[in-house]
Amino acid sequence: MTKIYNRCSFMMLTEYIINSAIRHKTAETLIFFDLDKFKDINDTYGHAEGDTLMFEAKHN
Repeated sequence: MTKIYNRCSFMMLTEYIINSAIRHKTAETLIFFDLDKFKDINDTYGHAEGDTLMFEAKHN
């Protein structure tokens, strides 16, 4: 929807980076923030509902 990695891709990439850091004994830093201010919706109704709301807002 936002043309950036979705939650699933984010989790897969994060797991890959963590595993790589463990294998190579390196330190990594992760910064995550909410661009859409949907935290209350996501926390209350779940990320799928937040995704639906974002999609509907974009297409209306």
